[in-house]
Amino acid sequence: MNDNLQTSFEEKEPILLSDNLSRPRKKRKLNLSQTIGPGLLMAGAAVGVSHLVQSTRAGANFGLQLLPLIVLVNIAKYPFFEIGHRFTASTGKSLLDGYNCLGKNYLRLFLLLNLFVSTATTAGVLFVTASIGAELINYNNTFHLSFFILVACLVILSQGSYGGLDIIMKIIMCILVFTTILTLSLAIKIGGQRALMSSPDSPWTVSNLPFLLALMGWMPAPIELSVWQSLWFKERDHKKNYKTSLTEAKIDFNLGYFLTLSLALSFLGLGACVMFQVSSGFPSSGVDFAQTFINMYTQSIGEWLRPFITAASFTAMFSTCLTVIDAYPRSLSEGLVILTRKKEKKSRTNYWIFMTIILITSLIVMSFFGKNLKNIVDYATIISFIAAPIFAFLNFKLIYSKFTPKKYQPNIYFKALSLFGLSFMTLFLILFLLTLF
Repeated sequence: MNDNLQTSFEEKEPILLSDNLSRPRKKRKLNLSQTIGPGLLMAGAAVGVSHLVQSTRAGANFGLQLLPLIVLVNIAKYPFFEIGHRFTASTGKSLLDGYNCLGKNYLRLFLLLNLFVSTATTAGVLFVTASIGAELINYNNTFHLSFFILVACLVILSQGSYGGLDIIMKIIMCILVFTTILTLSLAIKIGGQRALMSSPDSPWTVSNLPFLLALMGWMPAPIELSVWQSLWFKERDHKKNYKTSLTEAKIDFNLGYFLTLSLALSFLGLGACVMFQVSSGFPSSGVDFAQTFINMYTQSIGEWLRPFITAASFTAMFSTCLTVIDAYPRSLSEGLVILTRKKEKKSRTNYWIFMTIILITSLIVMSFFGKNLKNIVDYATIISFIAAPIFAFLNFKLIYSKFTPKKYQPNIYFKALSLFGLSFMTLFLILFLLTLF
């Protein structure tokens, strides 16, 4: 079996394991212009529902009490996202190739779970994007708007590439980071201290466990995003004809990951300062949420900011939506090609087939939940959290297997952190399942 799998492992890509590791290479200076990219794409995909909705909602309902949990879940998931960069930088291969080397059943398990999770995730992201878009153009029918957003995404994806997505995301992230940090600092300055010192209800109750799971499910992102990272990484190096070193890969990843954590805490602070301060609570309707979210910025800085922050927020969510709509079918189609060892031409056909299935089922999910933002987001994020320990285990098993060269395997401290993360996610999942009975 291993001979066949190794043959598949070597056929697909001109950047071979032996090419990368057997020849001695001279040390070179870090090239950040070549290095930075996939990490920011990860940040752009992460700064969507988990940040704009769930972090803000956590602050609105519970002040800063959930700050330790947000930090802890980011620490717990860190190793499994880092593996996406590490494995590809070490071998020149994607995580999908790695799963296949572990055994076809591991890749089958990933594809099955990924197909199931993709519908919920796409529905949640699309709904939030449409809600903010409705505020931008003053249109209240989010379902109709979702359809037009899908059409726009399909047009872009039929023409687009990694390069365009990379450039767009860098610009959007710069705008979003600047405006969010500025808004948070002004919100605290003009009266947020009172909200930070207040005593909201405790989140540490059994009744709040579903929300805690929902918060952690996409915090900072679904773990299957690590596969997307490896695919972006592989494509970026191939298109730029550049072999990224492990050191460069870690810089890119850590920058993107730190950015996602910083923004998560910023949105938590905004929710605590603005939504909780004015006692408006967290709205259930998608359109109402979008209006309240934009008001957080305009109340702190000024009404003149409304068109700019609305456009920036919509652009950020649209980019997340575009990334999700592209990444799930891409990972599924490429995984199927690796699994069946069909020609790569088949991958493009599979890509559009998977996309059609995911989008149709996502619209069905949206129509079922109607206009209730909380319910659709909680549904999507809880589904992701249930699958998270399995995706995490796949990455953990791969990085410490014989398919990752020993010199590139993480140290004992990384392994301990990985085991902590697996235990952390599994424990909360067990607690959730116990509440169902």
